[in-house]
Amino acid sequence: MDQREIILTFNPKTIFTSVGGFGPATNSYTIDYRKNPIWLDVIVEEKPIKCILEFLDDNTFKILQSEGSKNSRPTSFKNTKEVLVFKRKK
Repeated sequence: MDQREIILTFNPKTIFTSVGGFGPATNSYTIDYRKNPIWLDVIVEEKPIKCILEFLDDNTFKILQSEGSKNSRPTSFKNTKEVLVFKRKK
């Protein structure tokens, strides 16, 4: 299992990403809280990475992104090992 530290910093319409000490990369994002699960699209090189997001508590959330070249949005967190869980760093 890959244990690299991934840091996400959300600002209004901008997300900063650092993976394993590399970065930060700056991208834009859109989020739709009306969807269930929540839709999160991170725009990288003008192309969206389609994700779903779920808050687990006030300090924790999980994300699942589209797989491969299909770029179709996942519909649920069931039956997958690719879920990323994030905790707020204080």
